[in-house]
Amino acid sequence: MAILVLFTFRKVTFCTILRVIQQSHCTMDPQSRNTASAYINNLLLSRGLLRNGTPITFANPEKTEGGVDATMSQVMNLVHDLILRRDVSDLLYRHLHSHVLKV
Repeated sequence: MAILVLFTFRKVTFCTILRVIQQSHCTMDPQSRNTASAYINNLLLSRGLLRNGTPITFANPEKTEGGVDATMSQVMNLVHDLILRRDVSDLLYRHLHSHVLKV
């Protein structure tokens, strides 16, 4: 949800993103958040999307070293990496198809 807000509005502040994340915490019990956080981190790790293999504490961002600001920076870096990967993928796809059309 927070990532969707980030893409939708260009002038989003950290407070807005944090508010969305905190509201989503209200709908899940702590054990489910921890399980979901571990699952997402395993998916990210297996795809090489965690910088230095450091997991993102989605369940309790305020309890990490550096607090919520550090967690939000990790999330923003992750979104940035995903966008770059998508751009490269799109570029390769367009290049391949333009080459096929020329032949």
